[in-house]
Amino acid sequence: MEKKWRALASHWPGYVITLDREDRFTSLNRDTKFVSAARDLGRSVFDFVSAPEQARLRAQLAVIRAGGETVTRRSSTQLPDGKSRWYDTRIFLLDDEGGVMLLIDDVTAEEETKKRTDDEREQAATALRLSEERYRLLFDESPVSMLLFDARTFQILGANAAASRQYGYTNEELLARSILDLKVPEEIPALRRDIVIRQPGDTSAPVSFRGTRKHRTKSGAILDVEIVAHTLELEGRQVQLSTGIDVTETRRLEAQLRQAQKMEAVGQLAGGIAHDFNNILSVILSCGELLQEDLGAHHPALGDVAEICQAGHRAAQLTRQLLAFSRQQSLEPRVLDLNELLAGMDRMLLRLLGEDVSVEYLHPPGLGRVKADPGSVEQVVMNLAVNARDAMPSGGKLTIETTNVVLGESETRGHPGMLPGRYVSLRVSDNGTGMDAATREHIFEPFFTTKEAGKGTGLGLSMVFGIVNQSGGSVSVESTPGKGTTFEIRLPRVDADTDTPRTSDAPSTLNGKETILLVEDEAPVRAVARSILQRHGYRILEASSAGEALLHCEQHDGEIHLLLSDVVMPQMRGPDLAKRLLRERGNMRVLCMSGYTGGPLDVVDKGFAFLKKPFTAQSLARKVRDVLDEKKPVGTTAK
Repeated sequence: MEKKWRALASHWPGYVITLDREDRFTSLNRDTKFVSAARDLGRSVFDFVSAPEQARLRAQLAVIRAGGETVTRRSSTQLPDGKSRWYDTRIFLLDDEGGVMLLIDDVTAEEETKKRTDDEREQAATALRLSEERYRLLFDESPVSMLLFDARTFQILGANAAASRQYGYTNEELLARSILDLKVPEEIPALRRDIVIRQPGDTSAPVSFRGTRKHRTKSGAILDVEIVAHTLELEGRQVQLSTGIDVTETRRLEAQLRQAQKMEAVGQLAGGIAHDFNNILSVILSCGELLQEDLGAHHPALGDVAEICQAGHRAAQLTRQLLAFSRQQSLEPRVLDLNELLAGMDRMLLRLLGEDVSVEYLHPPGLGRVKADPGSVEQVVMNLAVNARDAMPSGGKLTIETTNVVLGESETRGHPGMLPGRYVSLRVSDNGTGMDAATREHIFEPFFTTKEAGKGTGLGLSMVFGIVNQSGGSVSVESTPGKGTTFEIRLPRVDADTDTPRTSDAPSTLNGKETILLVEDEAPVRAVARSILQRHGYRILEASSAGEALLHCEQHDGEIHLLLSDVVMPQMRGPDLAKRLLRERGNMRVLCMSGYTGGPLDVVDKGFAFLKKPFTAQSLARKVRDVLDEKKPVGTTAK
């Protein structure tokens, strides 16, 4: 046994220690960091074992001496320098006397490697868990709808909260459905075409799709959804991750903007055409009236001249409608009570609609006031009533309702120039044939009509649109084929008492001897205006431009009683010319005329009188006399 022990002790890479039955050191193949053969032989092994380990070691020694199997134990021991070392200890029964042999290996490096591996594994697991939590959070809390579905079966595998809100389903309901349940039927073939199944071993980049599709919510509403989708591989199957942004409102606003821009462009064109026609009609109507005067009451051509004048007046009405649509007509806004205005129109509406159409008024008390041109508002109501009558060929019911409303940002967003606030609503409803979406899209465009040829100009509703918008309001239409139509007009509410219309006495004569400076760049209009005024006794200084007018003022020694000027001229606008001349001739009256008003035309704002084109010989002479006889100071002349 002695030889065997020495052979083992000399070849064992670790420590070989023997203990007697009293657990005292009897031999040591080499000194350890704790035990020295020269110093510690005969000492108890427990002098070198920490208190927590002593009980375990005693128990293991007892088992070995009782005939138990060899015991192997791994333990950690703290060195005097404070560092810890790990050891594997195998205990054998050495002899019948109870001596034991301990084979001890330093496995600190192994333990440290294991610990590093465990730490790295734990760190990796923690990183993976955090990454999964992070991506789960990004998925669940994303404000954008996200759906994960099987690329082959289309079964929904995951849905975030935004998807539930967007489509109206709970998360559980979405997970029980196919992505096809969210599609409109006509777009399902496109979905099948857009999804590309990747072949095994395909390492190319994930297939992506971007586009706008129509989706259906739980309630049946149809949404325009902007989709970005990627085909991925997850747990052995191909899936598609799809994000979807609801752009329904954006598309609606874009369509409204395009429509508004189109209407604005058409309005500008219509206004320009109407302005040119008003100049022409001024000549036709005025020359017609002058010719009637010259021919006398019994001339055979008088009837023909009367027809010319009537045709001119009809054409003037068309240009007024064009100007109304283009929001360039001359309005005289007053504070109105719509209920009082409608009450005054009752008999006229009944005659217009006929006996087979009944009228119901819904006028709650306490209706707010609006500021608008009363004649134009009446024209709006008349046009809507005529459209309602034509939509009820077999008779029906017309309902006119007024009420106070408060509009928020969402209601005014699609109407340029309107601000959130208090409005008065005027609703005109019929139970007639109604309109489809295609008709509603064009209903306010000039010359658009669904009536037979010769039964409508297509300007009635375009005039409604222009008048309401020029008055700071909005007009909208709701209609379903077979279920009638409702037009709603909203005008800004004002806190003021209703205005009393001004009345003025007709002048005793239209003649005069005053000097008038006539400034008009259109030669035919200038010529007819000169002729009319000269017939009434006025002295005329004629100018085709602002420059000529300034020269006349400089060279004329006498008083100039009135400046009669066109508004829009090449070199200088009429109101600006008037302001310049008034510096030298402060007592001079000013009358401006134009074929269109509104927008940048600030004639009335500058206090100058205004005459709408087309004018007639009678209307021009009367307006000139009114302005010359006006008692108010210059620069505050009423219209």
